[in-house]
Amino acid sequence: SDSLHSIPDSRKKVCSLCWEIIAYIASQWYAAGAKILPEKLDEQPN
Repeated sequence: SDSLHSIPDSRKKVCSLCWEIIAYIASQWYAAGAKILPEKLDEQPN
């Protein structure tokens, strides 16, 4: 029964790790977008 209990725990760890990676990538994309968008807006004539 110990092996059965270890499977959900390992999956939870993998899922939490995946979410951390997704959150990191999303924050990187957001940071990049925050830098790029103002530059593009400044290029457009009013």
